[in-house]
Amino acid sequence: LEPGSPDAVAPSVAFVNDELVVSSKHMLLGGKEGTSYVRLRGCIERGQDCEPIAELDVELAPLAEFDRAVATFVWGPQIGGLEPGRFVGTAAVENHHADGQVRGSSSSALAFELNPVALVGPVSTAASLGQYRELEGGGFVATGASGATLLRFVGELRRDDSQRPEAVDLILVPEVVNGRQLRYVIAEEDALGQLLDMRAQTASLIGELSPIVSFEAQELEGEALPFRLDIAPIKQIVYVRFASGYKKSLGLFGMGAADTLIRQRVIEVLERDFRGINLEVRTQEPDDFALYSVVEIGGVDPNGLGLLGNDNTPGKDVGNLRLHDHLGGVNALTQFDGYPGYGGVFIESLFVYSANPIGDYRGIDTSATADPLFDQVFDPLRADRGGAALAATDLQGLSLPSSGGACPASTREQQVRCGTWVLGSLIGTTLSHEIGHSLGLADPWGSAFHNFGDGVNRLMDRGSARPFDERAELGGKGPGMFCTEHYQYLRAILPGNGVTDSGPRPSCN
Repeated sequence: LEPGSPDAVAPSVAFVNDELVVSSKHMLLGGKEGTSYVRLRGCIERGQDCEPIAELDVELAPLAEFDRAVATFVWGPQIGGLEPGRFVGTAAVENHHADGQVRGSSSSALAFELNPVALVGPVSTAASLGQYRELEGGGFVATGASGATLLRFVGELRRDDSQRPEAVDLILVPEVVNGRQLRYVIAEEDALGQLLDMRAQTASLIGELSPIVSFEAQELEGEALPFRLDIAPIKQIVYVRFASGYKKSLGLFGMGAADTLIRQRVIEVLERDFRGINLEVRTQEPDDFALYSVVEIGGVDPNGLGLLGNDNTPGKDVGNLRLHDHLGGVNALTQFDGYPGYGGVFIESLFVYSANPIGDYRGIDTSATADPLFDQVFDPLRADRGGAALAATDLQGLSLPSSGGACPASTREQQVRCGTWVLGSLIGTTLSHEIGHSLGLADPWGSAFHNFGDGVNRLMDRGSARPFDERAELGGKGPGMFCTEHYQYLRAILPGNGVTDSGPRPSCN
């Protein structure tokens, strides 16, 4: 098919690497049928001259999956360079069919102003180590073999712990999202990170920011924009990911329908345990931080050890230097050093507290660990124990319970509430324990991974020293918490959220 004469739709002004829209007909969709191109001819008026553009055929991309009438192309720097001006010329569409045939349209006029690279905002922002900050503008060039985009900051660095500002002239390296958007991550490795200890210091950059773009032998610096960047206290972002095995294993407890409420309780426990520590829990994968940790909640322990949870990150991260631990999946380093290679939280392992395990734990000897309370809570919900699994009707109007004081229960409504409370508490406190490991606990000043001895309500005690009723917060037991010295350590490495400790806490010794 022969393409129709194009109507190239451009704004009155455009930037290098803007997408321009072409309306035509019979354009190709790519793949096995072939590709459509826009053929550009003309020049860019700069002063008294009109400099010819490179005679290129630029690939068109359909605006929608099966749209043959509207497509886009990128006005890249290879067409007419980086300098501003006014393009005057023509555009035509060519269909390059898969069989080698080329069919072209007649040409249509195309003209628009081409702006220089520029920033348009924001003029003030704040971020902490590992966090992204987006900058908008136009004319940005992707960083690669032929070109790059840099940011130049000229102004003052004002440390919050000093009265004396420091004159700075910094070159920062952003990520180019597209021709209109940059993303800069606050990092220890760049020029700003070399001036400031972002783990211990807060400060402000106040001055002007300008973009610098280059392509082949050309370089262009845009107009400077007033700019302020406040470096906030370090924050640990924790992404809690519920893996597919988790939902499947909920059914063994008869609790599949209560997934949403259980997740709420899990997050509630985490936020309580880390209250006063600059740690933020997310249930959606972050897109505003480059550095964040991931903790996976699964079903069966792939290590075959029946672990409730496992921090499979390598070594003790004293001081939380990594910020991007991944407790989940398999870690070859920990497999190599002889420790269990798979990390995360494994909810089927909670059947270690049942006299009647199920699933992969059926038939194991739990005489030393089983607690009658576990079966009193879950037997009414387990079909294999003569109970009835939760249905959607059981949850109508049901909210998250505020305590486990009524557990175990005799009425259906209270049995549902108890199951939600207990399972959410068990998972939540296990998560807090494993996250504590990833932050350098226990014994951050020594080599131990757990507290010594067997204390009451100490979150970083070894597993056998943390009984079921404490983990489930039943019968007046629990909740487990970070002991005094450990909490002080966490506040030292993740300070600054303004919340004080309500206490009291057990001693670590």
